Amino acid sequence: MSRHAMSPDELRSEIQSAVDAIVQETHEADWSEDFLSLSLVMKVREVLGTAGGETEPDAARHSFDLQAYKITGEAESKHGDIAFVVTRQTLHGPMTGVGFYEAKASIDGHRYPTFDFRQLQRLCTKTPRLSYLFYSKDGGNAESCDWPTAVTAHDFPRFKVRTVDANYLRRCRNPNAALHTHGLTFGHHFVNRLLSGRDLDYSRSPENAVKRWLDVTRRATAIIVSVVVQDTTLPRIEIHPDCPGYPDAKRLTFENDRPRLT
Repeated sequence: MSRHAMSPDELRSEIQSAVDAIVQETHEADWSEDFLSLSLVMKVREVLGTAGGETEPDAARHSFDLQAYKITGEAESKHGDIAFVVTRQTLHGPMTGVGFYEAKASIDGHRYPTFDFRQLQRLCTKTPRLSYLFYSKDGGNAESCDWPTAVTAHDFPRFKVRTVDANYLRRCRNPNAALHTHGLTFGHHFVNRLLSGRDLDYSRSPENAVKRWLDVTRRATAIIVSVVVQDTTLPRIEIHPDCPGYPDAKRLTFENDRPRLT
């Protein structure tokens, strides 16, 4: 019996529901960017593992291969930063790009204690394709389409995991103002911007992009996720990526719904 392949809309909705549930269910004792980002990566892996399959003959078919790695810095520098290295199969061969998330978390939905404007300025200068990833217990409004609209908070459901472009945030200077006007759901941004390959950094090799990012984040704790998107209507490519740019990283495996370093 064939399984139904998720459409991009279904995939982004499934991912958003899964990551919102993480924030909702995380106890305050476990509340940190690092824990939340590890849990997010685990859920993305889980959803992508069930997303592919057979569908209509004229529709695209995809499978996903995801490997995650952990960079461990100083214990007090846990910011849950994530780099997604995405390889997509094309008619002209595999193409690889990188997208970056800087994670911040808020218990009350208003204050993000680790948000630092000077850090934001430094990251914007050195890291192309950077978005800020906001976790909020209270949640807030966000778009799930690319065209921003003038809305009030009551016009949208409240999402607990949202993103905003780092350079836009730099101009606004305030996370809540930036999220209100240009916030996207994580599911939309991840699927439509990163997984699609449309909004990745292709300006340098993935190894150099990740090294540069790790330098500018000053070796804070980080997660590197390598995703291979296989279009199964094309000849399969065999890619088993190592952690680009940081060979000493520990591979993350997931057992009994808990991440483990190997």
